[in-house]
Amino acid sequence: MFCRVASDQCYQSDLASKHFSSDSGSQAIRRRVSTMSKIKTTTWNIDEHTRVKHAILERYLSAWIPILGKYHTELLYIDGFAGPGKYSNGEAGSPIIAIRTALKYTRRSHHNMRLVFVERDRKRADFLKTNLSGFNTLGKRIEYDIKAGVDFQFAWQDLVEEYESNDRPLPPTFAFIDPFGWKGIPHSVLKDIMSHSRSEIFITFMYDALNRFLDNPDQAENFRELFDTDDWQQESHRNDAQARKTKILSLYRRKLQERVAKYVLHFEMKNANNATKYFLFYATNSLKGVSKMKEAMWKSDPRGNYRFSDAADPNQGELFGCSPNYSRLEQLILDRFEGSVATIRQIEEFVLVETPFRETHYKVGVLRKLEKANPPKIEVMCPPKGRRRGTFPSDNMKIQFMPEDGESVYGPALHFE
Repeated sequence: MFCRVASDQCYQSDLASKHFSSDSGSQAIRRRVSTMSKIKTTTWNIDEHTRVKHAILERYLSAWIPILGKYHTELLYIDGFAGPGKYSNGEAGSPIIAIRTALKYTRRSHHNMRLVFVERDRKRADFLKTNLSGFNTLGKRIEYDIKAGVDFQFAWQDLVEEYESNDRPLPPTFAFIDPFGWKGIPHSVLKDIMSHSRSEIFITFMYDALNRFLDNPDQAENFRELFDTDDWQQESHRNDAQARKTKILSLYRRKLQERVAKYVLHFEMKNANNATKYFLFYATNSLKGVSKMKEAMWKSDPRGNYRFSDAADPNQGELFGCSPNYSRLEQLILDRFEGSVATIRQIEEFVLVETPFRETHYKVGVLRKLEKANPPKIEVMCPPKGRRRGTFPSDNMKIQFMPEDGESVYGPALHFE
């Protein structure tokens, strides 16, 4: 195990020489990027929504590390707003959660894992160093690195330069970006992270804080960097709160999907008063990643006070209750495929990418019911010998969805019980 802590003075000086020199415009960017935070203390009490967020993070890392570790010799995890490592009453923060998960899945594997924790606040970084001191015997395959007194975007730039200077490609990277406000996470940095192969980002989009300052002219440049466009200004004076939220989230998601990643999910976090606190955005180019993130979300119990809603349908109600709403999923599938032919693979990708449901929900919960309906609402084209009705074993199996009049253009399918 190797641990290092970049000192404030040394690291900031190095960044100044790399990114600022005498350029006053760049120094202005440094001033703008200071993270807005209502919390001024070094540690604070943990909120219930934070526990849920950490549960999602831990579950996803528990899938990401062993899957990527099978095919790569090194993995990289970066926490852009790491905090002090523990909350006021000793609860583990995201750095400790990440290290514990890495230990669980790395020690007996054949890959190495590097964890980088960025914390701009000096006192919090010192607390983080102390709280991580118990992990100083992690072994040879895990190392962690604390970047103290520096903003996330510049720590990321420095990390990329480090790998480039050593003529090494950046390993598969998972970036957890969890700010208090909206500053310090410009779209350009997200694009750069995702430009590297097999990288993923998990962002806390602080809608509640952002919404209160959206019409503040002093924040125009920060919002321009956040959204990578000026289109947000069209919504800054909208009086309808729900419409404003929907438009802002749609804009952020669209820009992520256009310029950052192929697949984008977001999940809404509400408090006990049913008011939106923030959204968790997940961006990836991996369909497998989408599957595992949805699995992590469905296993996170909202406990009655919080809910997660997928951006594919921002007006939907509770999604992650005790059991899936199969009627809702059935309607979504029929709306998309009615009267057409689709493979099982195409149906599964639709379910994963364009609905809030998982790939484990549609075969038994929907397709089996549709095939066994009277009259059947789907037919399997050229079913393999020995196949039982209501089973769909092949990704290449073609499904004919009946048009509204119920008549198949292919004639009756043969079934083998």
